[in-house]
Amino acid sequence: MKYKLVIISIVLTLFSCESSLIKVYDGNNFGYINSKGVLIINYKFKKAYEFSQGLAPASINGKTWGYIDKTGDFVISPKYESATTYNKLALVKDGGRWGFINKKGEIVIPFIYRSATPFIYGISRVEIDGKTKFIGLKGQTLFESTYDYVGVFNNGLALFSKNNLFGYLDIEGREIVSPQFMYGGDFEDGFAPVFTTNQRYYIDTKGEKISNSYTFLSGFSNGYAFVEGSNFKGYIDRRGEESIYVEGDSFYSFHGGLARFVSNGKQGFINTTGEVVVPAAWDLCRDFNNGYSTVYKDNSTSVINSRGKVIYTHYYERDNNN
Repeated sequence: MKYKLVIISIVLTLFSCESSLIKVYDGNNFGYINSKGVLIINYKFKKAYEFSQGLAPASINGKTWGYIDKTGDFVISPKYESATTYNKLALVKDGGRWGFINKKGEIVIPFIYRSATPFIYGISRVEIDGKTKFIGLKGQTLFESTYDYVGVFNNGLALFSKNNLFGYLDIEGREIVSPQFMYGGDFEDGFAPVFTTNQRYYIDTKGEKISNSYTFLSGFSNGYAFVEGSNFKGYIDRRGEESIYVEGDSFYSFHGGLARFVSNGKQGFINTTGEVVVPAAWDLCRDFNNGYSTVYKDNSTSVINSRGKVIYTHYYERDNNN
């Protein structure tokens, strides 16, 4: 039997964009505006990410990556096959292998890994010589996995699998929650969604059940998790209590105190009382980050603030070749 879990948070959202510059798109290339809607870095990057620690990964040709400063100049030359945002160190790919560099572009952890994750809470999961290891910021091995599967660490715990059952490890490799679940999700805000043969609910970091069972679970974010069951559709809080009732097609995790929702094919945002603060009028919305969201409608890209006010709009012709 397959269990599906929607975890809205992705690794890159852990590395929040800096409020001074916001990434925007003109249909072909990316640029950056400030919080007043003024274009600061012109549209010239085929691919780009948000700023973190004063630098942003960017690529002019869409193939080789480097890092730009807030003037839009490359301070680390575009020579990498792939790059991620900084979180103390940046994960980059060179020669088909992954390694880590500092803000000066100096190699801190060599390019020896077949795969690797960005550092989260000072830990990266890497694969080398057919083995899965967890390393620290100096490249030191924290522990080597002997399990069928080990996920990434969140809130000090990582999902692992042994004999087709799932549990949770701490950063020293100790089994904190014994393998007993058919599947599980990452810990967020101190809670993780888990699946048994006939139930789906949340546990705390001690493995204790804190909620009712539901047919659909999402990850916690901003203190709430979207759930759906036979008698309830909405958000539960950290106590496991059903606190926000909602009506609509689809709902997503809270970011910056606002959550995306879909109604009649259009997207908008609600707040933590369930009140609609941005009406469902957009074709697509990105989650709020540092008070701003990028939204799309027809052939335009806009940036809105947490009150739904548009601070920037760019109209463009779609390039069907990209």
